Amino acid sequence: DQRALHVPPQTGDEVRGHHVRCHTVKAHSGRSCFFQLLQNLACIRAGEQGTVSLHGEGIHLGTGSFQLRRTEDCFRFLWVQQGFAHQQVRAAFDQTMNLTAVAVSILGPFLGVDTPVTVVQMLWINIIMDTLAGLAFAGEPPMERYLEEPPKQRTAPVLTRAIAWQIGGLALYMTALCAAFLKLPLFHRLFGSSEVGFLTAFFALFVFAGLFSAFCARAEDKHLFRGLGQNRSFVAIMGLCAGVQVLLLYVGGPLFRTQPLSPRQLLEIVLLASTVIPADFLRKIFSKA
Repeated sequence: DQRALHVPPQTGDEVRGHHVRCHTVKAHSGRSCFFQLLQNLACIRAGEQGTVSLHGEGIHLGTGSFQLRRTEDCFRFLWVQQGFAHQQVRAAFDQTMNLTAVAVSILGPFLGVDTPVTVVQMLWINIIMDTLAGLAFAGEPPMERYLEEPPKQRTAPVLTRAIAWQIGGLALYMTALCAAFLKLPLFHRLFGSSEVGFLTAFFALFVFAGLFSAFCARAEDKHLFRGLGQNRSFVAIMGLCAGVQVLLLYVGGPLFRTQPLSPRQLLEIVLLASTVIPADFLRKIFSKA
């Protein structure tokens, strides 16, 4: 079986700095999933006429300065594009959590709390950041925007200006939220039945805000849940983290410096932590303005 899509010649103004998009590449049998990834692959960067030919043994994409001639090359290109994007998502989440944790630890004594987060609590937070989040993000499906971007250079920085703005903006909001929780009398009245009870609520706030920030990190635009149904591992792992966190609040005891919260208090903490999502949504709007 062999099919071809002819891409008509384009003028220099139309192709300069852009990719010519290949619109309707479809396939058959068990390889249909792979060819669907190529449906919007921008592969021709010159003003010449190009073709996308699908053969039984391989693929030939384009005739310009960027060519992919074998199935293995196409898989390698997709792997590099998607892998680079996942590195950026992982870096955004990790550094947001790290900056927030450092800022809260420094500000805590000035706000009247010597140890806002204990060493054992921080170990659990590190497990979320370094292990569980990595497994969750690893299942992210390929996105069209990954395929439409130019090929990544080996020297391309992971920490771009957009990623730095994402990390700084979200970490700043989470730090301000935590500082307000520790300082404002309102929160002491709501959760301050005892010092341990208040710090239990703060521990829950910090972790749940981090889990919500993971949803923000995986989405560069307003579509927060785009592709989430294709990454069931992300949903399962985030649900596991939330479940373990609730369990620690009720059975952690002196080891985790926790005591049970009332259902109402727990709901209020989750709602307060979820304000991370609209805060990041506003950041995205201002960053594109």
